[in-house]
Amino acid sequence: MSAASFPGPGPDGEQPPPGGPARDDDWDGDAEMAAYIADLDAGRTRIPEEWEIEGPAATISLGDAADMDPAQLAALLGPDGLGGEIYARDRSADAMRPGPLLAALTEQAAGNLGRLTDNQVLGAMSAAGRLAAHSEYLRLQAVAEFTRRREAQLEAATVARVPSGCRDGEFSDAELAYELVTSCNAARDQMDLATDLETRLPRTWAALGAGLIDAERARLIWRPTRHLTDDDAAKADEILAALAPGLRYDRLARKAAAVAMKLDPEAFQRAKDWERRDRQRVTAGREESGNAFLAGRELAVEDALASKAHIDALAVALRRGGLPGTLPQLRVLAFNDLTQGRDPLHRLTAGPAGQDGSGSHRAGPQPGNQSPGGADTGHAGGGSGEHCSGPQAGGQPRGGADTANGSGGSGLLPGEQPRGAADTASGGSGERCGDDPPPGNEPGNNADSAGGHEGADAGDGDDDASWDGCPDMPEWQHERRGTTEDADYDHSAPGAPAGPPAPFPALINFTVPAGTAFGWSDAPGEIGGWGLTDPDDTRRLLQAASMHPRTRWRVTLLAPDGTAAAHGGARGQHPWIPPPIGDRNRDGPDARQAAALAEFLRGLNLTFTPIAKDTCDHARREDRYIPSRKLKDLIRARTAHCTAPGCGAQAVFCDLDHTLAYPAGITCQCDLAPACRRHHRCKQAPGWQLTQPEPGVMRWTTPAGRGYTTRPTVYET
Repeated sequence: MSAASFPGPGPDGEQPPPGGPARDDDWDGDAEMAAYIADLDAGRTRIPEEWEIEGPAATISLGDAADMDPAQLAALLGPDGLGGEIYARDRSADAMRPGPLLAALTEQAAGNLGRLTDNQVLGAMSAAGRLAAHSEYLRLQAVAEFTRRREAQLEAATVARVPSGCRDGEFSDAELAYELVTSCNAARDQMDLATDLETRLPRTWAALGAGLIDAERARLIWRPTRHLTDDDAAKADEILAALAPGLRYDRLARKAAAVAMKLDPEAFQRAKDWERRDRQRVTAGREESGNAFLAGRELAVEDALASKAHIDALAVALRRGGLPGTLPQLRVLAFNDLTQGRDPLHRLTAGPAGQDGSGSHRAGPQPGNQSPGGADTGHAGGGSGEHCSGPQAGGQPRGGADTANGSGGSGLLPGEQPRGAADTASGGSGERCGDDPPPGNEPGNNADSAGGHEGADAGDGDDDASWDGCPDMPEWQHERRGTTEDADYDHSAPGAPAGPPAPFPALINFTVPAGTAFGWSDAPGEIGGWGLTDPDDTRRLLQAASMHPRTRWRVTLLAPDGTAAAHGGARGQHPWIPPPIGDRNRDGPDARQAAALAEFLRGLNLTFTPIAKDTCDHARREDRYIPSRKLKDLIRARTAHCTAPGCGAQAVFCDLDHTLAYPAGITCQCDLAPACRRHHRCKQAPGWQLTQPEPGVMRWTTPAGRGYTTRPTVYET
């Protein structure tokens, strides 16, 4: 503060601002210091510890914070305090609302759990749960406030007739997704949840804040009430908030759906029809065990029941016809046959283990079943594969006619069932992150697929509710998790067929570490949009894909840090036969393994192109807007997914975006990066900024001013 702007008698012409407390003219600093030193000498005060003066302090009234009687608070914290007894049933902490005091007491208890009784340990656990619920309440409060601000901006821009894509607040879900490191759909789900709880479900909202219900119960109440009117939602809120603390997850979900149906059956039906119309799909993905699931989602109830009854009837017919296996195994067998174009009952007319070949689906592609298609396989080098055109309709999948144990090539352990329609959260919804699928020949559309693609953000499904991890599973889930209904359940039956799978065409990007292919590593492979594959499956699938005439090899050499260093592509078909598995050594291949890899690479006749890192010499710069296939390969090998934080869209289905718009920005490794269509549009909206200070290093700045950095893909080795 300068003397010119605020003159006064103090040093440099300064004085206290108007209205501030005036300094007492009789104040004597020397006398105050002398009194302080005297207090120190007499032990009436002490010199503060260093940690006590490092930062600003906050003072709270713990009694007010916890709504506690001061006498009771003294009993808790005095020299003869209750200690762990406060967590016993019906004692103070067992009913204390979440807040600073409960947090401090729980933190203290967690550091010395061994001294607590069982009763007290469970009480401390309950207290921690209430704190977690309150923490979620505070987080959702912030989400709701953020949503209000962005919706107000968007409404103002819409009224002002600002063009779509250029409006403030238009990409608020993407902005929140960056902070949460999740998909745009999941972020929008959070925004809707927070807004509805605060405005339409006040009792549920209050129960969450008080720690009476957890976040999952609040979500279970919200989901079926989304499509109700405000009045009906308030009625549902009154009923469900009172019941929720005492209901298991599955029972609360059923009760919430029943209440919504009773209050407004027409609204419930409209919501169901909308979901079936816009989200009906078939999904496939990886189970936590490493196996796979295939499921139809958002089916009409009558269709699902009819299909399940048909599969059940076929399984019974196979059992009565003498085919070995449990009913769950035979259901899977029938399911696989039906979805792969075969009649399950033909297995009853085949010889043992399909000796006459009539029931086999492992004999390779049949004449007349081949149509042009492609399988993008990854490759010895650990890099990312390249997308080829056209899905194949009639190719022969993995499996077998050797059905003596009833597995029928399902790959499932005996007694397991395929994952159900309600249990695919981990596999994702397969929905595209962008608003619309990119037109086939538009500039900037770099998906080379002739066959199209269901979703660029596979694996990012955000609202496919799953009960996995919850202790309150209904009966059918226990069956799905391995409980068998058959007394003759055979635990020794193998879960996967022997022998190599038949050549298969697929629209996939298959990434395979060289060490896994040639035997010195156990690193998993990865099928884009599907998930990880264990080493044995990786080698089998790689062999099968390499046998198909449309498969093309792309090889990426990796730097020591696992990022792509160079990339090359081979022409033509190159079938691959797995070499014998030798000793696995994470330090590298032995002489035989190294020789096998070198021979294979020579056969591919590859020319490697360096991938720019740290700096760019513009050696691969092109004087054109749309990059060549070779430059696309380099960018996609360097960065395997959309560069937006939290986005899982595969690079092969993304736009290759100029970070600095062309022609000011050049078509080169240092100015190109994959971006899904939605995040491509985000970058161009007001308040958003994207820079690429180094090749593949992307720095996003959102309208809130927060920055996020993503880096090139680090591959498994």
